[in-house]
Amino acid sequence: MRNVQVELGNAVGDGAKAASQKLDEVLRKNAGFNKIADIANILSGKVEISTILDGDENYTPAEIAAYAYAPITSCDVERSFSQYKCLLADNRRRLKFENIQHIFVTYCNADSS
Repeated sequence: MRNVQVELGNAVGDGAKAASQKLDEVLRKNAGFNKIADIANILSGKVEISTILDGDENYTPAEIAAYAYAPITSCDVERSFSQYKCLLADNRRRLKFENIQHIFVTYCNADSS
Protein backbone atom coordinates (compact mmCIF):
# COMPACT_ATOMS: atom_id res chain seq x y z
CA MET A 1 0.00 0.00 0.00
CA ARG A 2 2.84 2.36 0.80
CA ASN A 3 4.35 1.71 -2.63
CA VAL A 4 1.03 2.55 -4.28
CA GLN A 5 0.80 5.70 -2.20
CA VAL A 6 4.32 6.80 -3.24
CA GLU A 7 3.84 5.95 -6.92
CA LEU A 8 0.49 7.72 -7.02
CA GLY A 9 2.02 10.75 -5.33
CA ASN A 10 4.75 10.85 -7.99
CA ALA A 11 2.33 10.48 -10.92
CA VAL A 12 1.54 13.51 -13.04
CA GLY A 13 -1.84 14.81 -14.11
CA ASP A 14 -5.01 16.06 -12.51
CA GLY A 15 -6.51 12.59 -12.19
CA ALA A 16 -3.44 11.22 -10.45
CA LYS A 17 -3.34 14.18 -8.09
CA ALA A 18 -7.03 13.74 -7.20
CA ALA A 19 -6.57 9.99 -6.68
CA SER A 20 -3.51 10.59 -4.51
CA GLN A 21 -5.39 13.10 -2.35
CA LYS A 22 -8.33 10.71 -2.01
CA LEU A 23 -6.06 7.82 -1.02
CA ASP A 24 -4.28 10.00 1.56
CA GLU A 25 -7.62 11.12 2.97
CA VAL A 26 -8.95 7.57 3.25
CA LEU A 27 -5.77 6.29 4.90
CA ARG A 28 -5.69 9.24 7.30
CA LYS A 29 -9.24 8.39 8.45
CA ASN A 30 -8.37 4.72 8.90
CA ALA A 31 -6.67 4.56 12.28
CA GLY A 32 -6.02 0.84 12.00
CA PHE A 33 -4.05 1.14 8.76
CA ASN A 34 -1.01 2.68 10.43
CA LYS A 35 -1.04 -0.03 13.08
CA ILE A 36 -1.18 -2.75 10.40
CA ALA A 37 1.61 -1.01 8.47
CA ASP A 38 3.75 -0.85 11.60
CA ILE A 39 3.19 -4.53 12.33
CA ALA A 40 4.01 -5.36 8.69
CA ASN A 41 7.35 -3.56 9.18
CA ILE A 42 8.00 -5.67 12.26
CA LEU A 43 7.14 -8.89 10.42
CA SER A 44 9.37 -7.99 7.49
CA GLY A 45 12.27 -7.26 9.84
CA LYS A 46 12.57 -3.60 8.85
CA VAL A 47 12.18 -2.38 12.43
CA GLU A 48 12.31 -3.73 15.96
CA ILE A 49 9.08 -4.21 17.87
CA SER A 50 10.14 -1.82 20.63
CA THR A 51 10.54 1.10 18.21
CA ILE A 52 6.94 1.00 16.97
CA LEU A 53 4.53 -0.21 19.59
CA ASP A 54 3.84 2.23 22.37
CA GLY A 55 3.15 1.38 25.98
CA ASP A 56 -0.60 1.06 25.42
CA GLU A 57 -0.19 -1.81 22.98
CA ASN A 58 0.90 -5.11 24.42
CA TYR A 59 0.98 -7.74 21.71
CA THR A 60 2.36 -11.21 22.16
CA PRO A 61 4.59 -12.60 19.42
CA ALA A 62 1.76 -14.96 18.44
CA GLU A 63 -0.62 -12.02 18.00
CA ILE A 64 1.89 -10.15 15.85
CA ALA A 65 2.46 -13.29 13.76
CA ALA A 66 -1.32 -13.61 13.24
CA TYR A 67 -1.33 -10.18 11.59
CA ALA A 68 0.67 -11.68 8.72
CA TYR A 69 -2.64 -13.13 7.47
CA ALA A 70 -4.78 -10.03 8.02
CA PRO A 71 -6.58 -9.07 4.82
CA ILE A 72 -6.12 -5.54 3.56
CA THR A 73 -9.73 -5.43 2.34
CA SER A 74 -12.98 -7.01 3.36
CA CYS A 75 -14.20 -7.87 -0.14
CA ASP A 76 -14.94 -11.48 0.80
CA VAL A 77 -17.15 -10.35 3.66
CA GLU A 78 -18.97 -7.80 1.50
CA ARG A 79 -19.51 -10.45 -1.18
CA SER A 80 -20.97 -12.87 1.34
CA PHE A 81 -23.35 -10.19 2.63
CA SER A 82 -24.58 -9.68 -0.92
CA GLN A 83 -25.16 -13.39 -1.37
CA TYR A 84 -26.90 -13.85 1.94
CA LYS A 85 -29.23 -10.87 1.64
CA CYS A 86 -31.35 -12.82 -0.86
CA LEU A 87 -31.44 -15.81 1.43
CA LEU A 88 -32.35 -13.82 4.52
CA ALA A 89 -34.95 -11.59 2.86
CA ASP A 90 -38.20 -10.81 4.66
CA ASN A 91 -40.25 -12.94 2.25
CA ARG A 92 -38.29 -16.08 3.27
CA ARG A 93 -40.16 -17.41 6.28
CA ARG A 94 -40.23 -21.18 5.95
CA LEU A 95 -36.62 -22.22 5.49
CA LYS A 96 -35.51 -24.91 7.87
CA PHE A 97 -32.19 -24.43 9.63
CA GLU A 98 -30.76 -27.52 7.91
CA ASN A 99 -31.60 -26.05 4.48
CA ILE A 100 -29.96 -22.76 5.39
CA GLN A 101 -26.84 -24.70 6.35
CA HIS A 102 -26.83 -26.49 2.99
CA ILE A 103 -27.25 -23.21 1.12
CA PHE A 104 -24.38 -21.61 3.07
CA VAL A 105 -22.12 -24.56 2.27
CA THR A 106 -23.08 -24.22 -1.40
CA TYR A 107 -22.25 -20.49 -1.33
CA CYS A 108 -18.90 -21.14 0.33
CA ASN A 109 -17.90 -23.87 -2.09
CA ALA A 110 -19.14 -22.11 -5.23
CA ASP A 111 -16.59 -21.08 -7.82
CA SER A 112 -16.21 -17.31 -7.42
CA SER A 113 -14.64 -16.77 -10.83
